[in-house]
Amino acid sequence: MSCNIVGPAVPLNHKLDLAIRYPVSWFTIPHPEYFTPSSDSSTIAALLSTTNPKAELIKKLQSESIADPPAMWRPHKGAAVGFFEQGIIIGGSFLLTTAIAGVSTAGYFGIRYALQRLRQ
Repeated sequence: MSCNIVGPAVPLNHKLDLAIRYPVSWFTIPHPEYFTPSSDSSTIAALLSTTNPKAELIKKLQSESIADPPAMWRPHKGAAVGFFEQGIIIGGSFLLTTAIAGVSTAGYFGIRYALQRLRQ
């Protein structure tokens, strides 16, 4: 008798769906999300609640909408090390570590051998 196991068992209290191997519902838990109203939400609520909006509210929203956005913060060019540069640095460090260990070991045994030959 052979037993074929393909993937983990279906979790309890979930129905089995053969079309989708791992549905998103297995990995998510519904939870409430909270938000805080922005400073403009009272202005927009005042505009939407009246049938005849005030001109000053409209001008205020219009001036805010056409204003320049705040400057984006960007890191300085060359400040970060890229993905491939990290690989080169790590590979170089492994190479140098191995080379230094090899030269040190060869030097130790070489000097030891040379001193033994001189003593004879």
